[in-house]
Amino acid sequence: MGMSGTDRQADEAAALGEALSYLNFAARRPYAFDLSHRAVRVLQFVGRSIRPLRIDDVAKLLDCAASTASELVKRLEKRGLLVRRRAVTDERVVEIDLTEAGHAALLDHTAVDSEALRLGLARLSAAERRSLQRLLERVTDGVVESRPTEDRFRPSMKIPAGK
Repeated sequence: MGMSGTDRQADEAAALGEALSYLNFAARRPYAFDLSHRAVRVLQFVGRSIRPLRIDDVAKLLDCAASTASELVKRLEKRGLLVRRRAVTDERVVEIDLTEAGHAALLDHTAVDSEALRLGLARLSAAERRSLQRLLERVTDGVVESRPTEDRFRPSMKIPAGK
């Protein structure tokens, strides 16, 4: 019995996901900032959010208790990577933002080694590189559009507080 179209697409998606994950790993850079995976995720959520985030947003995104998210944000704030501010629209609400150091730490943990990637891309023709770029953008758009609006993030990071 053959695989259904949905099963085949799921297998292809898993294989592509693994390939992208391995590419990201293979093109990694040495880290200057010692951060846990969860800490990097918080910086990603804050840095790419389309709206100001609060502790309860971080808890939801990490799928953890608000107290756990609050403690993690507090530790990142003590390290100078995040800043908490009162919301302009409602002073009872505390919003979280990246500092310049937080932005640098996020780039440190998420950017790839450009030279390694350049060498890998050199195996493709210019037309293949352009095609790959367009295809990845289309896939990314589809993934983003599949998410609820409140869970969407911007494709590039916002400028950190103070810039």
